[in-house]
Amino acid sequence: MSLVKGHWLRTSIVGSAVILVVMVGAEVAMTSGGASVSNPVSASTVAPSPTTQDVSGTLTLVGEGSYGSCTGTGGYDDVEPGMAVTLLDSSNKTIGVASLGSGTSSSGDCVFKFGFGPVPVTSDFYAVDSSRRGKTTYSKAELQGNNWKLDLSIGH
Repeated sequence: MSLVKGHWLRTSIVGSAVILVVMVGAEVAMTSGGASVSNPVSASTVAPSPTTQDVSGTLTLVGEGSYGSCTGTGGYDDVEPGMAVTLLDSSNKTIGVASLGSGTSSSGDCVFKFGFGPVPVTSDFYAVDSSRRGKTTYSKAELQGNNWKLDLSIGH
């Protein structure tokens, strides 16, 4: 009798384990649509964070770098250290504001650096507005191709 009892006990334990594995497998298949589950968190429950990118650049004032000080003269007298530069997305929303740093003379030109820091990268087009100079538009592909560096130039 002990042999039969031992056999019955082993069969019951093995059978219970098989049923448990089948039930767990069925539950996983039902909740995942039959696909394997590597991340149990649904994509719709996690809000995506906006991508950001450091955007910086230079503004070159052509023909104005040989006067000793790096500031614009005549019609360019608004171009000087501290001048505001604004970055806008395709809906004309301001996403970054910078100011020109002190200019350095280079080959007869005056070159000013500026940096917006991290800005959201959510548009296909961006515009840079500097003082009364109007807007210069760049595509996202142009900015990516130039490592998010802007090269503005005004003057003679």
